Order: sequence, then structure tokens, then C-alpha cells
Amino acid sequence: MVVVPSLAPEVADQDFLDAMNPAAGQFSSLRDSAIFLRSLLSSGTQGSLLSKTTFNTWIHSAHAFEEDDWTETGFVWEIIKAHDSNKRLRRIYWKLGAMAGYHAAIAIHPGTMYGVSVLLSGHYPDAGKIAYDVFEVFQPHLDTVLAELATSLYVGTWVKSDSNTTVAVAIDKGTLYVDKLVLNGTNIFTYFDPFSDRLALRSTEQLDEFR
Repeated sequence: MVVVPSLAPEVADQDFLDAMNPAAGQFSSLRDSAIFLRSLLSSGTQGSLLSKTTFNTWIHSAHAFEEDDWTETGFVWEIIKAHDSNKRLRRIYWKLGAMAGYHAAIAIHPGTMYGVSVLLSGHYPDAGKIAYDVFEVFQPHLDTVLAELATSLYVGTWVKSDSNTTVAVAIDKGTLYVDKLVLNGTNIFTYFDPFSDRLALRSTEQLDEFR
């Protein structure tokens, strides 16, 4: 099945005689787009065709436009930002395409591991705005689910039974913190900034491992 746009419908039958076929590469399906997005977001897992190192290189920011603090360019992607439910700016990586009556957006949000695909035909051209609006709607719900999951897995006071070692973990505005760290009887916080009463945890990308 092929979608023929009301704007410039003749494009559906044009032959570009190269890899841009058909219709400048704009013919696809939501199913194919979803498979592509999943392959990006599952990079580095067993059976993936894309290594985690390659993916991280692809989404690396090459230049930030300081005049707006909103847009950046990467090696492969255009990068924009959107606020999450905790008012933090998070990066969205996308590619936009247009050919006469066809308009498309493929976008990923690596911070919460999901993507959005928008395929349009007709006179309305702004697939990017629709993708951006989808992120705005979904993000608060995903932030809530992730916070609940992190709370159930990590928040609490953890004690090592065979030594005087205690770690207290809390979550605040979507970020995990260590509020107390006693290692073999020594308060480790005394070795850090005396004005800081907590330390943020960052994932090492290994299961249940933070630094």
C-alpha cells in the first residue's frame, strides 16, 4: 500500500534512478520505523547490529548554538532540547525529511529510551512539531514510571552485615542521590565538599551499578 499525497501526487510515481528511490526515500511504514528505532535504542545488546560505542558517537554533540541554548548539531542527528517533568532540559535527537507532499520525522530520547516516528502526507509540513508535541505529552508519564521503578529498586538504607558499612539512597526530582555513606565505620562524606550533604549517582550502563 502506498500513500499518495494531495500535494504533488505525481511524486509517488517519479523514478530518481538511484538510492533515493522511491520518492526521495520517503516511502516507509510505521512498522519499519519502529524496528529502526528499536535497533538504535537497543544498541550494544545481544544480537544488535550497532555497538554501544558507535551509538554514543552518533549522538555526540558536535556543536551547540549558544545563542539559543536549544539546538545543537551532532555527527548524524540534529539535536533539540525539551523540558522533562522536573524542568530539566533533555536532548532529543532527530532527522527530518521532506519531499513535495511527504514529510517525516524520526526522533529518539536516549535519556528515557524511547522514540517517535511521524509520517505525513499532504499540505501540513511540520512533522517535527508533531514529534516534539508527542515527547511533551509522554515525558511526564515516563518520568513518573521511572521514578517509581528506581524507588522500588534502589531507594532506602542499605547495610552490609559483616562490616560497619551503610549507604542511604534517595530520589529527588528524578535523580538518585547518596544521602549517607559510611564505609567500614568512616563517614566518606567528610572527604567531599563540606557544603554538599548528598552525592548524585550516575549509571555505569551496567545493571545495578552506579558511580
